[in-house]
Amino acid sequence: MDRKEKTILVTIVANVILVALKFFLAVASGSIALRASAFHSVSDVFVSVFVLFGLFAARWETKRRFQAGTIENIVALIVAGLMFYFAFDIFRDVSGVGEVPDLKNIWPVIIGALLTIAITYFTARYKEYVGRATNSISLIASAYHSRMDLYASILVVVGLIAAAVGLPAAAMTCAASALS
Repeated sequence: MDRKEKTILVTIVANVILVALKFFLAVASGSIALRASAFHSVSDVFVSVFVLFGLFAARWETKRRFQAGTIENIVALIVAGLMFYFAFDIFRDVSGVGEVPDLKNIWPVIIGALLTIAITYFTARYKEYVGRATNSISLIASAYHSRMDLYASILVVVGLIAAAVGLPAAAMTCAASALS
C-alpha cells in the first residue's frame, strides 16, 4: 500500500468518527442543520472510499499499461460531480422542513461541533498535502470535498450560536447557507 492509499484509509477512519459525532450531536440538540451536516460527512466517507478504489485501480493500470493517471483523473471528475450532487440533495431535504425544531443542549453541542470542525480541517489539509506531494488529482479533489464540509460545519456552528443567543433569523440564515 502506498502513501496515497494510506492517507485515504486514515481519513476514512477520521470521517467515520466524524459522522458518528455529528449524528450524536444532532440527536442531542435536535438540530436539522447538524443532521444534514452529518449526512454531508457520510458523503465524505463515500467519496473517500471511491477515491481509494480509484487509487487501487490506477495502481493496477500503471502495472498493466505503464500509463499512470487515467483512472485517477476519471475518479477526480466523478468526485467533483458527487460534490454538486450531495450539496443539492442536502438542500432538497432541508428546504422542505416547515417548522423550526426546538433546540436543546446548545452550548455542549456547540463545543462538540467545534471538535468536528477541527477534525474536518485536519483531514482536508492532510489529504491536500499528500495529494500535492504525490501529484494525486483524486486526493486533491477529495480534499476540496472535505473543505466544503468544513465551511458548512462552520456555518452550522454560527447558526447554533445565533440560536443560543436568541437570534433565530440569523440561525436560520446560517443553516440555510450551510446546506445550500
